[in-house]
Amino acid sequence: MDDAAAARIAELEEQLRQRDALIATMQEQMRAMEARITAMQRTIFGRSSERLHDPNQQSLDLGQGADPFAAAAAPAEDAAANPNEDDEADADDHADRPGRGRGRRRGKLREIVVEERVVDVPESERIASDGTPLRRIGEAVSERMDYIPPHFRTLRFIRPIYGKPFDTDEPRVMAPPPRFLIAKGLPTDALAIHVLVAKYADHLPLYRQCTQYARSGVALARSTLCGWIKNICERLRPLWTAIGVEARSGRYVHLDDTPIRVLAKGGCDLGRMWFYGVTDAVQVRFAPTRAGRWPLEVLDHFKGWVVTDAYAGHHALFDDGQRQAAACWAHVRRRFFEIRKIEPEALAMVRRINAVYRIERELRAAGADEAAVLHRRQRDAVPRISEIRTHLDRLAATVLPKSPLGQAVFYPLGIWTGLGAYATTGFLPIDNNLIERAIRPLAIGRRNYLFLGSGEEGGGDWAAIAYSIIGSCRLNNLDPVRYLTEIAPMLADDHFRDHAAITPRAWAAQHRAAAAA
Repeated sequence: MDDAAAARIAELEEQLRQRDALIATMQEQMRAMEARITAMQRTIFGRSSERLHDPNQQSLDLGQGADPFAAAAAPAEDAAANPNEDDEADADDHADRPGRGRGRRRGKLREIVVEERVVDVPESERIASDGTPLRRIGEAVSERMDYIPPHFRTLRFIRPIYGKPFDTDEPRVMAPPPRFLIAKGLPTDALAIHVLVAKYADHLPLYRQCTQYARSGVALARSTLCGWIKNICERLRPLWTAIGVEARSGRYVHLDDTPIRVLAKGGCDLGRMWFYGVTDAVQVRFAPTRAGRWPLEVLDHFKGWVVTDAYAGHHALFDDGQRQAAACWAHVRRRFFEIRKIEPEALAMVRRINAVYRIERELRAAGADEAAVLHRRQRDAVPRISEIRTHLDRLAATVLPKSPLGQAVFYPLGIWTGLGAYATTGFLPIDNNLIERAIRPLAIGRRNYLFLGSGEEGGGDWAAIAYSIIGSCRLNNLDPVRYLTEIAPMLADDHFRDHAAITPRAWAAQHRAAAAA
């Protein structure tokens, strides 16, 4: 073979290698696009729950060939993937929901105030065929739910003045004016609270509220409502501060953030809402950026565990050794869940993680104390976590880091110490779902009002205060309207200082103690 032929063969072999590499790259890009399309379709059309459904269909071979490791994992974890059980990362979202059924509607009707209306036949028709009067022998009862549209009224406060006529030296006596959350203005506490809760709990923008009020014959400018929200939130600021102390007073704190658009000159800026929470208190703080210095300032004096995700901006929290990181298993599971239909290995990993969550669900159902939780985690959860690590290491040696499966695999490997932290205690949660649930109302609200008032003028802070109080009410099963109405007289008192005694946590504890007495 001459040199020209050998050179030609080498050239063709090099072209073939380049083509093979190009095909492999394109295949990975196609798989990544398939994963993105699947995630987008689920976001737009799919269920928000991350539950598995019909395990017989989920094990369908999608043309990638049978994987012995994935196939071996599936039968062992079928019980953990049972769709009839709440063993998923979002099981907490469904644990407290009441069961559905036709029989519950009648019970709900009986909890509402009943107004009886007798529908009777005329007296002339209460005559028998023989001419004798008919006697009442029974009654037919039916119920319907009625609605009385909300209405406005004007409260006129008249304060009599007492004194001696024509005697200017004698001081006059008059009752002090009633105190309101908005000291100088039009609304009573009930109206101001309604506007606040309608926007931040019911996600009703101010312009829509103005439209509703106009139908009742009351013309209120949007700027007027905005001023009310500003004033009432400033009244609530000391309460918000007390909630923040509660959120940072335990052995751990949940941390997460979400973007929010705020009005600025020439358009809108993208700010951040930072959430700090525990099981019965959540404080929201507005910041203009996502820089790591914001949580570091808030948690500067906090010593304990911080339950969070793998965001690099959080790393500074752990540099001084005062705080330890506890990672979120829900984030790990979600990455595999989103590609489970195109990667058999991902489905097998979801089932393994479900088995770990199943242990946590059983512990909650049993009401186990801290010592029992730690014992069960060490006995049952740690071996399953070790098994997950074994499979992650196996996959890491074979998958491309930038492929959908590779990203899902390398994410938990990068935060593995934090993922195992919960199993070393009996009090740490397995994930950060508590704070993610606290973020959901804001995520819904920003789709409606689109942006907040100017961050420089305090629009972000007002929203943070409102979401903190409403979110803490939700964690303590308090109606925010009723709660704010009950504490309004104390908040309106300029001399009141014990705000720690009227936080949603403290208020709920007082109600429980009163009910038990």
